[in-house]
Amino acid sequence: MAGEYKENLIIDGHKLHLHPDKVVQWQKTGDCYPIHIEIGVSNNCNQDCVFCALDFTRGKKNIETGAMLRALEDMAKHEVRSVMFGGEGEPTIHRDLGLFVQKAKEYGLDVALTTNGVGFTQKLQEQCLPHLSWVKFSIDAGTPEMYSKIHRVPKKHFSILMENISNSSKLKREKNLPVTLGTQFLMIPQSSNKEELEGVIRELNAAKPDYLSIKPYSDHPKSEKELIVDDNTYKKLERSLWELKSKANFEIIFRKASIERIQEGNKYPECYGAPFISLIDSGGNILPCNLFYGMEEFTYGNINEKSFSEIWEGEKRKEVLDKLRGIGVKNCRSGCRCDAGNRYLHRLKKPQPHDSFS
Repeated sequence: MAGEYKENLIIDGHKLHLHPDKVVQWQKTGDCYPIHIEIGVSNNCNQDCVFCALDFTRGKKNIETGAMLRALEDMAKHEVRSVMFGGEGEPTIHRDLGLFVQKAKEYGLDVALTTNGVGFTQKLQEQCLPHLSWVKFSIDAGTPEMYSKIHRVPKKHFSILMENISNSSKLKREKNLPVTLGTQFLMIPQSSNKEELEGVIRELNAAKPDYLSIKPYSDHPKSEKELIVDDNTYKKLERSLWELKSKANFEIIFRKASIERIQEGNKYPECYGAPFISLIDSGGNILPCNLFYGMEEFTYGNINEKSFSEIWEGEKRKEVLDKLRGIGVKNCRSGCRCDAGNRYLHRLKKPQPHDSFS
């Protein structure tokens, strides 16, 4: 609904309960093939954002095309259900991103893309949008000046981004495409004020995405950034959104549940979610999550050397999962992608009184 402001648990929660076969398999065996895999097709980036938690991975590496295509087909055959091209760099830099998106969908995978949007050209829009379930553009500012300050790029990048969102929206309407066009505003000290939100709403009203997600910043353990805003700032932003909702012609999602989980910290002893979500980096390494970039001892294997299924069923991955259980989550990122799912799985492992009553 245009102008609607709400919490959205489909974005802010987990979806494990929608895949009961995977959860039952995990309950019986402790393992399963993943539901979702995030793929970093490049560790290069065309921006230098102040909030980037993965700037320590930056380089000029692009995933090998043949290995990627073989892995996508193998994933689909083994009931992986979705892939998202994002990862440690900007995915639109890879020359074969359009091919990856098309083939992933052809093989039977649901496909998504996260991007800063500046390189999402008309050619990529035409190649990707018909095959994507969703695409999410990072905005984080409401003016060219603030965008330039946060993304550390020329001011013109802001207008390029808005034009690409607008053109994507136009293509979606003209072709009646089922893709959801999302935008994301990260709450960091530089951008967390009502004036920036007013600017974002004004710009997006013209660009016509489907929604705007207001997301809290979460520290990566390897990052030395201090960008988490205080609780009072969160509350002010939420009040501002209530005031501004009538001015928006798109849905606004304030990720309050994520804020609360980040503030609470991890409420479970280990990462139960590792079998359900995984990551492939630009070098072809399969990892549990972005906490382990560049750490060979926590790498399951490499798709340039073995098939995805060989790696997933291999001894090295079993050894890594044992290590993860041993170290627990005390050094993990609060509010990570597995957090909501981990809370759900922990409840299955440790049922509470009255759980059997509806």
